[in-house]
Amino acid sequence: MAFHSIRAIDPRDVRAVIEPLRLVDKSLPIHAHASEQRREVERCREAYGQTPIALLLADAPEPRLGWSIVHATHATAEEIALMTAFVTVVLAPTTEANLGDGIFAHAAHEGFTAIGSDSHVAIDVAEEVRWLEYGQRLRHERRMGARPSPLAGGGDSFVRSLGDRLYADLALCGALSLGRRAGLLTAGASADVVVLAYDAVTPPSLDVPIFRSGAWRVRDVFSRGRQVVRNGAHERRGAVMARAASALERCGLRFGW
Repeated sequence: MAFHSIRAIDPRDVRAVIEPLRLVDKSLPIHAHASEQRREVERCREAYGQTPIALLLADAPEPRLGWSIVHATHATAEEIALMTAFVTVVLAPTTEANLGDGIFAHAAHEGFTAIGSDSHVAIDVAEEVRWLEYGQRLRHERRMGARPSPLAGGGDSFVRSLGDRLYADLALCGALSLGRRAGLLTAGASADVVVLAYDAVTPPSLDVPIFRSGAWRVRDVFSRGRQVVRNGAHERRGAVMARAASALERCGLRFGW
């Protein structure tokens, strides 16, 4: 269940929708955009006397675990503390940079962090992760390094590179945000696997595809154990492109990509 923000829906309606759904499924993932831009925060204070994240979570039906706040760019210190134990913060660094929103205080957040695409400025995991890390370096004027995942329980200590640690953290927290048992190659988890092909002269690590732009491409993808991308081609690419062309032609437009 996803609410764009309280700019689009009354907080009372959020609760009215969530409460009966949580009676059916207590672990239902809930996403809401909040505190993306300063003006949004100001208008929320004017209207409700609270900042957006505090307002959304104040009367949130329990359990709060399962909530994801998208952007949280201008979250206050109190809101960051409120989110730490229960809420996943979903960041979309290329969108936030494209719109000039600002940079989330990631270093102050000790909880769960995931990556999303939002406005589709770019659909590139490596670019989003790179912007996340570099944005924090620019904000704090120093190299940051990845935090151990709060979900890993020290189990990712074998991971050597910064890129590996970043990806391990984001994969685990992304799975939490989606309500899926995924993000790790372990018994009982969803067999979601991405196989990369890239030109690397260094020992294998995710530093190369994340911190060297254009140094990687997706070769194969397995979703829940079933291969859906083989040698860079999605199994349904032809059918999807044909439907897109047909839809455009009905509108008098020409399929040009």
